Amino acid sequence: MTLEKYRQTIPVAGLLMAAAICRRQDLSQNKPPANSKATAVSEPCLADPNWIQSPSQPDFQSDPMSVCAFHQYAWRSFLFLTSPSPVGDLIFETFPSIDDVFGRKASPSAKTLVSANTKKVRSFVPRVNKPSRVEPFTDDLQAGPGGVLVAQSNDVTYYEQLLDPTGVGFVKSCDLTVFDCQAQPAAKDLRLPAGAIEVKASWVPMSKSHPNANLFYKINGFAVQRPDGSTYVPDFMALTGFHLVFATKGHPELIWATFEHVANAPDGPCVPGAPPPAPFQSWTFNNLKDTDCSPTHINQFVKGAKPGSKPPPPINQVVRVTPSGGGDPENVGDIKSLNASVLAQLSAESVWRNYFLVGTIWTKGGNLPPSTSNEAGSTLLANATMETFRQNKNCFDCHTNATGSSQAAPPFLVSHAFPFQGSSKPACSYTSTLPKACAATQPPPSPPAK
Repeated sequence: MTLEKYRQTIPVAGLLMAAAICRRQDLSQNKPPANSKATAVSEPCLADPNWIQSPSQPDFQSDPMSVCAFHQYAWRSFLFLTSPSPVGDLIFETFPSIDDVFGRKASPSAKTLVSANTKKVRSFVPRVNKPSRVEPFTDDLQAGPGGVLVAQSNDVTYYEQLLDPTGVGFVKSCDLTVFDCQAQPAAKDLRLPAGAIEVKASWVPMSKSHPNANLFYKINGFAVQRPDGSTYVPDFMALTGFHLVFATKGHPELIWATFEHVANAPDGPCVPGAPPPAPFQSWTFNNLKDTDCSPTHINQFVKGAKPGSKPPPPINQVVRVTPSGGGDPENVGDIKSLNASVLAQLSAESVWRNYFLVGTIWTKGGNLPPSTSNEAGSTLLANATMETFRQNKNCFDCHTNATGSSQAAPPFLVSHAFPFQGSSKPACSYTSTLPKACAATQPPPSPPAK
């Protein structure tokens, strides 16, 4: 949904807020009765003003108990993670990179920025391809087939992947930086603990002369490559996409939410010349003058093209194929009303007024492996900057613990933070019994049935 559409819905959200906000909070006792779907669709899904006035995380030890609540968890967490930390950077920017956590050597294509506040080295890469479960993993990947995303400014899109302290504590306490530990019998049921968060962010180089530069969240520029392979330092890097992945007590499959900037690309179906929301005069990843809506042109890439190759990766014509990630009317309605509610409460000066929740996906009852029979929410969820070239699937198409055999992989492997292959050396320090610190990260065993 575009910014202009949000603004059109603000008066309605404002009138309904006082009457409904207590009924649509992310509280477990608010689960609607099974036969109340029609009522749930008509009620607005609203944001609590405290999420903005005093940002805090949801209670990840309690599971969302309605469709609305899943989206509320996502927006509340996003507003917290994008609030200032005590050291000056935003909270999510203080998280270590996946390379840091696993002690991996950064991809050769990685570019780095040192935070002036934390002195932390941040690693950014152009994404190229997503691995299958049997391939070695690197973090310079675009979901689906191999393709580099190039903005209309002829700039390569860069990405970073981060893990929060709860996730890092799980990895360290369970010795999962040792690849051999991932295959031990004791690890077969390991899952990311409630409160663990992964962030994947997409960034585009931007000049200070950009007419709407003040409407993006930006960080200082650093040396990046143009499609032709030449290197330059832009004035800024502008945030265009934000994957927010988190675990709650009853959702080991992880809850997958994604946010985008309102000026990224138009919603599908493709319409030539679809205007961006005011005050933007152009889309970041879509050319207003391009009239070709053919399937061979929209969201396409040149296989094998990467910065410096011949031919270099071309500028992409991007459309967000499925607004809100699809799902049933309740899901779509809740996303729209919640986005409008957040926008109505953010200050006019807030840069976050220009970002919106595309959608959220999870499985019914936290079931694993994910499948078309148990997926819920935005079942065709895709971020136009991260799954650009494969928007006919969803997060669980790649993020699954299903294998080619009858035995599923450990639940934590739904996350691609973990390397899929590695050396058995050093050997794992445990086999059939988890270290105490590791066991403490896991939910207690269910009591035996009576």
